[in-house]
Amino acid sequence: MRHTAKKCDQYSDAGECRYDVEGYCGYSQQVVDALTKERDELKAERNKYIQVMMDAAFESIASIKSELQIELEKIQFNYDLMDDETNREQVAGFYKTWIDKIDATPKLGRSLTLYQDFSSAFVLGKQLPTLPPSGNYARRPEKVAELFMLNCL
Repeated sequence: MRHTAKKCDQYSDAGECRYDVEGYCGYSQQVVDALTKERDELKAERNKYIQVMMDAAFESIASIKSELQIELEKIQFNYDLMDDETNREQVAGFYKTWIDKIDATPKLGRSLTLYQDFSSAFVLGKQLPTLPPSGNYARRPEKVAELFMLNCL
């Protein structure tokens, strides 16, 4: 039932129609205008809040990224490749693996196994760039491997 100001019997104590739907009673247009204004204000406030939250989220993401970059740089800086104990363990582990490999080979085939290993070292050493000149003299790695290869024959 459509209400109008003249026919409406649903008035509140304040004298306004209890129905706040647009087109119902003469008083409802005031209610609709007030609600529309309030809705627009809430939308504007919500949009500001969303913008603030998005800005805060982007700043948080940027700070996390910066923190991760700083942490990665610390790890790279603090990772000491020149640690003597680590170097000793690495070299000893390599030699242990290499000697175990040779030990697992039958006695008659050990010289061939050594020759193959030194041959691989020769090829690898040949591919390495020449070290820059310094006060110390270093032999080329392929020359060292070549001498060992010849001793295996």
